Amino acid sequence: MIIPEMLADLMVARKVRNVLLEKKISAYKVFEDNLSNLLHCLDEADERVMTLEGHIRDDTLAEYARTGNKIPCPGVQVKEMTRLSYEVSTALAWAKRTGVALTLNVKTFETLAKADPEEFPFVDFIKVPQAQIAQDLEKI
Repeated sequence: MIIPEMLADLMVARKVRNVLLEKKISAYKVFEDNLSNLLHCLDEADERVMTLEGHIRDDTLAEYARTGNKIPCPGVQVKEMTRLSYEVSTALAWAKRTGVALTLNVKTFETLAKADPEEFPFVDFIKVPQAQIAQDLEKI
């Protein structure tokens, strides 16, 4: 192939490449616009889910406080979680006195306290209701 023929082929190849490049740029712009819209819709949906879950939890706990009913309707229930309340210095003194530790490992201490509450008269065991919403509401 001689140079003039190669130049003619190059000119055609460049035109084809430029047309394809313009199509790619156009398609990418449409993709970005659609993705932007999709992400915006997803953000709105996330906000709606969080808002509804918060209202449902609040209303479930209010119903529980009013009636004591732990399952006010299918899909939600109240579970009581045990929270411990104690003076850290008293717990640390206990840990040192019993030889369990020189520093307080809160997780270990609370596990022991929950397992045998009578051994820990300085710990208050507080039941804290917590509303839980079923993950798959379509099965209800």
